[in-house]
Amino acid sequence: MKKLLLMCMLISFCFVLSAEEQNKAVKPVEPSIVKKEAEATKVVPPAKWDSVQFGFWFGFPPSTQRNNVCGIKIGAPFCDGPCKVSGVETALFCGATDNIDGVQACVLVAVSKKLSGLQFSIVNIGKVINGLQLGVVNVARNESFQIGIVNYIEGNTIPVLPIINFKF
Repeated sequence: MKKLLLMCMLISFCFVLSAEEQNKAVKPVEPSIVKKEAEATKVVPPAKWDSVQFGFWFGFPPSTQRNNVCGIKIGAPFCDGPCKVSGVETALFCGATDNIDGVQACVLVAVSKKLSGLQFSIVNIGKVINGLQLGVVNVARNESFQIGIVNYIEGNTIPVLPIINFKF
């Protein structure tokens, strides 16, 4: 059973890394082209909000990439997206929505760029965490309050600490 759990963790972590690499592979666009396109399209469509959203894989269904959620987002087994979740995001293997206001609770891996609230999983990875990371391994880039076995905050006076680590 332990081997199966470790194998699932390793596989989901590999999927998260490959999804991050795909996001980095996008070439930056020249600012002049972006400015011309912005001037050509001044009409901004209203943001779409869902109260319940299901994700089955990274980017599938496509609504996970374009609709915000005010309620619950469920990953069976994965979910991600650049949009905002105000409420709860939960997933069996990996939840990787960029912007969370509320709770991100996943079984294996929870990843976010900006989180205000609680991130709860075996492995938690975040850039800016305004709240609590609770798990076995916690990683934050800027600021966080962490409780777990291995806690890492980049740029902290002591970046790696067991049990509790924090930076505000």
